[in-house]
Amino acid sequence: MNADDHRTDGTPESIGEGIPIYGVDFSGAADAGANLWLAAGRATEPGLRVEGCAPAVEFLADWYDGPPTTDRDATLAALRAFVRSLDAGSVVALDVSFGVPAPVAGGALDADCWVDALDAVAAFDSATAFSDRCVGWARGTGEVDGTYVRRVTDELNGAFSPYHFFVKHQTYHAARTVLRPLVAGGDVHVLPMAAGEADGARPILLESYPAATLEDLGLHRERYKGGGAGERTRRERNLDGLRDRGLGLSDGFPRERVLADEGGDGLDAVVAAFAAYRNRDDLTPETDWRPVEGHIYV
Repeated sequence: MNADDHRTDGTPESIGEGIPIYGVDFSGAADAGANLWLAAGRATEPGLRVEGCAPAVEFLADWYDGPPTTDRDATLAALRAFVRSLDAGSVVALDVSFGVPAPVAGGALDADCWVDALDAVAAFDSATAFSDRCVGWARGTGEVDGTYVRRVTDELNGAFSPYHFFVKHQTYHAARTVLRPLVAGGDVHVLPMAAGEADGARPILLESYPAATLEDLGLHRERYKGGGAGERTRRERNLDGLRDRGLGLSDGFPRERVLADEGGDGLDAVVAAFAAYRNRDDLTPETDWRPVEGHIYV
């Protein structure tokens, strides 16, 4: 199935010079405000220029409904408010699965389009209930091979199944607390599914996967997260490698803080933004993808 067969008239095809680009290293943890990082940049002629990077509790401080906190619900509500505040055409790349595999969407969730699948995931009471339903269906049917079915885009980029126990909390809370409210409110344009009208009046959301981007750039996909000297060295090589490939950092960019972040969350936020930028000339996926599943922009 080719993406060109499923485009919506008016879908933005490129990211113009001067457009703000944000990278989000998503977290579904209870203390998401400390683990969810955002990077802010702008598309320029020489390359993407990143001006800032910080945990959500700091970056989104002005968008909390009350004092900033690491609490997940308050932080994701602040993220929604931030996205809604963005200028039309601004791009936000989030490191989290936007969808579920097509067989699971149809078989386990009774959904035949991306928005219906989003609604179905959001309807569960918990991430565990969502994952258990998908696992139970996969194990009980002869239609799929294995327990944790992956999307086409996951297979291509070495990503986990969206309902795998490693990432189920991220997928669930992104769908329930961020994506679904924004889509339902007509606040965003989600690519490449083109949910909502593409009238140029909304921010654009893309799915990213920093590990795959780093690998595609010939940088360290693995072993850059951790507290050892080797992991820090690989974080530094990745950041410097991005600079060699067109990333610019402002004088105020917190380089040392990003390199010292043992979880690699700050670096992943920067990579997510860079993934959006490097796809700037053509936002139509070149690889096969399924509209119900979504697409990872590498």
